[in-house]
Amino acid sequence: MILIIEKIEGKKFVDDLTGQVLGERLVKKARRLEMEYFKQKNVYTKRPRAEAIARTGRPPIGVR
Repeated sequence: MILIIEKIEGKKFVDDLTGQVLGERLVKKARRLEMEYFKQKNVYTKRPRAEAIARTGRPPIGVR
């Protein structure tokens, strides 16, 4: 399960489902590990946002 977290007022990371405040160090570590996994599995290729807009006329699709 992937949870969306957001930084509020530049101070806290908060779980968007429960509202629970999450530790910044652990959040950053989890994000890094998740990106390493995606890179290992060759799930995506990082491309400039402008390329998506130029090719499709729309911004990239967001993921959760």
